[in-house]
Amino acid sequence: MKLLQLFLHIAISAAMCGSPASAMEFAIVGDSRQDVVPYRITGAVIDENDPRWEDYKNLLARFPEVSTCFRGETAGTLEPENFAWTRFNGDKGAAVCLFRTAVALKDPIVFNAFLRELGFDSKITQIPDAMRLSGDPEIFSVSGSWSSASGSYPRLGVLFYDFGTRFVANRFSAGCSYDEELNWRGCSARAQFE
Repeated sequence: MKLLQLFLHIAISAAMCGSPASAMEFAIVGDSRQDVVPYRITGAVIDENDPRWEDYKNLLARFPEVSTCFRGETAGTLEPENFAWTRFNGDKGAAVCLFRTAVALKDPIVFNAFLRELGFDSKITQIPDAMRLSGDPEIFSVSGSWSSASGSYPRLGVLFYDFGTRFVANRFSAGCSYDEELNWRGCSARAQFE
């Protein structure tokens, strides 16, 4: 019953605030700034006290809020075709910008629609109890993937630069998790090159 209530809440909030303004524009309804909603991994804030800080501090400075993850002006809306894949320099940069986007869009249903506009086969699922840490709230995920073998490609392709060389990913998966109170807990991204 709790799951049904949560999805009903999400559907109502999607209809009220944050539904796509058009097929390609999504309204920014949340404040994605690092100092307001700090980047998280599985609910843990990544800051100077976290052992992963060294891996993320430059990315968090480079992408302090959602507009830095897009090409051009965002002006209150996000356009999936302007998601700046080439700026991310790998999986961690993509995960930070997916988190910023999820926080800015606020609603999991809207974020799922955003991923679909990028070309992902995304969906919303509940994380099984066995995969959660003791004491964790109910956790849900918006996740998806694409593969060049399936013939689907994200808009403009997923390009990464490493040591000055350009790579095009053959497979890419991404996901963000949130709790029952709609707080985003973190995002992950993984590109595979074949």
